[in-house]
Amino acid sequence: MSLVLPAPTARNVAVVQFTEQRLSACTDGAPLLPRLTELGVRLCTDLTRVGAGVGTVLRLDDGWWVIGLSSDLEDDTRERVLSALFLREFGIDTERPLVIMRRDSGLWDPFFTWCPQGCATDHADDVQRGTALADLRHDIGPSVSTALPVWDARQGAAEVHFLSGQICVAPYSQDPRRTVPHVNLEVSMDDWMECLGPDELSGVIATLRAHLDGLEELRDRLVKARALYRGPNS
Repeated sequence: MSLVLPAPTARNVAVVQFTEQRLSACTDGAPLLPRLTELGVRLCTDLTRVGAGVGTVLRLDDGWWVIGLSSDLEDDTRERVLSALFLREFGIDTERPLVIMRRDSGLWDPFFTWCPQGCATDHADDVQRGTALADLRHDIGPSVSTALPVWDARQGAAEVHFLSGQICVAPYSQDPRRTVPHVNLEVSMDDWMECLGPDELSGVIATLRAHLDGLEELRDRLVKARALYRGPNS
């Protein structure tokens, strides 16, 4: 992969002006590619293959950005990359360009894809060691779970997690249920309910809500039983 950076730009650039224009460009809906000069952006397009430099600011030059974009990318993809980069620069949650090392049937080459908005997955291994496309997974947002202190005769009380739920998507999976955002629910350790859609998850919630009603009734009966109970020696 060759990488040739553009020559330095003239000094005394209005950095604040560029910043204001870039922030405005994030939301005005107009294409970015035709107006990169006025936004203080220069492209480094001498990337002959998709690589790690795609969608990153390769160099800051007195307020100008030099951004790496592969020559393999179509204009609409370049526009999408630039939009994501601008939004991310200003702390706006967005999808992110991702270049992984694809390992499929002996292949070992960079593959350009996207992290969905809210992706919380550390893709370091996917980038460095590679992965099969079917195994690429994005966790979206934080997981939710609850825990209770459960007694074990050998170890004593220990926190045991139940009902750990995570939104995720595996965009290249052969299972179509996994290619759209879904919930995987770990009922207890290593016991999973996978690929739950909104309707299936609603069913689980309804069942648990009914069970919570039952537990509340059990608590009320416990209070009554305690009030009525007399020990054998009382």
